[in-house]
Amino acid sequence: MDDLEQRCESCDLTRRWIGAEMLNSDYEAMALQCPGCKSILRLVVPRPKRPRSGPS
Repeated sequence: MDDLEQRCESCDLTRRWIGAEMLNSDYEAMALQCPGCKSILRLVVPRPKRPRSGPS
């Protein structure tokens, strides 16, 4: 299951992505909320690596 498609254990509904917060240069915290009970799940995930620009 994709991180953005987590299901609520109480309601068995798919949680909705409501935002992300950068923790540091390598990780971010993503917030997902259940549309039924409004509980919020926070996941810490690695940030996508951006290609380096400039001469190689």
